[in-house]
Amino acid sequence: MGAVGEIVGAVGVLVTLGFLVNQLRQNTKALQGESFHNAAVMIHHPTTLMIQDAEITEIHARGNENYESLDAVERDRYHYLMVQRIHAIEMIDSYDGAGLAEGWFADSCRLIVIRLAEKPGFRQWWGERGRHLFGERFRDWTQGLVDSAAAATAAQEPA
Repeated sequence: MGAVGEIVGAVGVLVTLGFLVNQLRQNTKALQGESFHNAAVMIHHPTTLMIQDAEITEIHARGNENYESLDAVERDRYHYLMVQRIHAIEMIDSYDGAGLAEGWFADSCRLIVIRLAEKPGFRQWWGERGRHLFGERFRDWTQGLVDSAAAATAAQEPA
């Protein structure tokens, strides 16, 4: 009789452990989904700022063309706008690498960085203030884009 009780107890423990493992998996997926959602919202925040504030849009446009043309306050505003935007893209890229993001969405976010890297002011900002703020893998990828765009620009300039 004691052996039967031990077997029933062991089965009960295994069922409980199975239930707990399942709960942990569900909670992990829910947290990952919430994190991805937060990153997606972060992607749209800088765009919303530019839609609502013409001055931010102007700083963004001028900064992309010539970062040095901005005054100190404008440079700071451009800097924080770029940090927000690029950090959100880095997060989406990371989620995509982990299989937690839709590939098309991550690709469209990466396209923002590809287009920014073509802008001389962005490249100035990246070299002076931006590149040290991001993870190594994303930083190296972005640096490659910046280097390629700078080389392409230099090749187009008359000798």
